[in-house]
Amino acid sequence: MATITKPFTIKGKKITSPKGSALWAKLDKPDREYNAKGQYSVDLVADPGDVKVKEFVTNLESLRDQAFDQANDGKPKNKQYTKREVFKEEFDKEGNETGMIIFKFKMNNVDDRRVGQNKVVLVGPKASEGSIPMVNIGNGSTVRCVAFANPYSMASDKTIGVSLILEKVQLIELVEFGGNDDLDDEDGELPENTNSDGFADEEGELPDSVTDSDDNGDF
Repeated sequence: MATITKPFTIKGKKITSPKGSALWAKLDKPDREYNAKGQYSVDLVADPGDVKVKEFVTNLESLRDQAFDQANDGKPKNKQYTKREVFKEEFDKEGNETGMIIFKFKMNNVDDRRVGQNKVVLVGPKASEGSIPMVNIGNGSTVRCVAFANPYSMASDKTIGVSLILEKVQLIELVEFGGNDDLDDEDGELPENTNSDGFADEEGELPDSVTDSDDNGDF
């Protein structure tokens, strides 16, 4: 596979999302509708007014902005990159903004990954529970995600963004697939400072199992 040369040297890092509502989770088996090599994914719907969500956005934007500054250093204005948003707005069925925002998490090209790194790990709501068997996660389930936040560049439209390469999902409260989407909020998630199961922010370089094919933006 050809190596993609990025116009910046800033590395990505492992990052943990705030809790939010799962949307269109495809985690039990690889989805091959748009990716023949398989893809796991989940959208996380969150309240932009929540303090932890604001911190998460700031973290992602800081990573993107460092890559953006490096990519544009010394370039004339007509050859500079622009920024991509690190989230997208949520709209209802009528096309109206709901006031919530969406973060998109993906593990692309599952077939190319090493055994043991080619599946999303599902973790229980308590640190002591560790990993649990995968289940069908319905819309509205309360989850958190661990991902590798990877800055990327798109040569086609000269943009810089951050992709969220999914590694783990913490299932805090399950809504059965096809069940009721309404949820009561729970505070049973892992503490923010734990690293017992990866649900704590930590810096790191792009894992060997992640290829340049992950460097594609969603929004």
